[in-house]
Amino acid sequence: MEKWNYILREEIGEKDKEGRHVFLADRILSEAPREYGERVSEERTAGEKAYVTRMQRVVIKSTDCSSAYLRHTLTELNCLQELQHPGIPKVLEHYRAGKNYHLVLPYIEGDSLKKRLEENWIFDFLQIYSLLRQLGEILQYLHQQEPPVLYRDLKPEHILIDQIGQVCLLDFDGVILLGKAGDGIGNSRFSAPEQFDLRRKTDQRSDIYAFGKIAELLFRQVPEERRTENEQKKWSRFIKHCTRERPEKRYKDMEAVLRELQKLNHTAEKYG
Repeated sequence: MEKWNYILREEIGEKDKEGRHVFLADRILSEAPREYGERVSEERTAGEKAYVTRMQRVVIKSTDCSSAYLRHTLTELNCLQELQHPGIPKVLEHYRAGKNYHLVLPYIEGDSLKKRLEENWIFDFLQIYSLLRQLGEILQYLHQQEPPVLYRDLKPEHILIDQIGQVCLLDFDGVILLGKAGDGIGNSRFSAPEQFDLRRKTDQRSDIYAFGKIAELLFRQVPEERRTENEQKKWSRFIKHCTRERPEKRYKDMEAVLRELQKLNHTAEKYG
């Protein structure tokens, strides 16, 4: 892989995806004589001149081309190439080298929601609102595509929060277009019941179910002494409406979800 001007740093990511490895790497952008006072990533000396290497930290998803997982990698590639949103990573490069196909994405400094939950972060309602609003706007953007894009695998490890609190959604290898056949991808804790029944169709309301499960998880992180009775009732009603068993009983779209979420924010501001 070095011939593509990358320096591998370490392997990261989930270990249970057979046929795929995820690496943290540096992408070499250029090499030139160092300018006075310039801060650089790496430096080498040739004679009396100091040369600097300008690099970009990236994530490389490397998939064995003989693996069944290659289909998911190509799905992610095709989807990301068509999307333009600050909360969705852009594809920097993709190529085949030997027996593997490589997808290169920018590295985003921050923590996954899963990590913050494992570290027992304490959230207040305004923080929860900010996170959910940003996440909801990403899902709304996906659902507004023609045809709509269904994410289908929303869970804490796929939600990244950067150093200034901006939310980014990662791992698009499970997406499908509305109306297209797909496998039963998802996760038992957050995904909608219809995703595990091939006789049932999925649509935008399947993502709304998972969104509600994330909201429920965050709500539980607020200490009881910080919840008013009014907040408890309103948030519980909101979560229940998102996560009803039958899709037709849920909010019809993310626009309706975000409108209701805005009302919850007004409640938090009033009682916070």
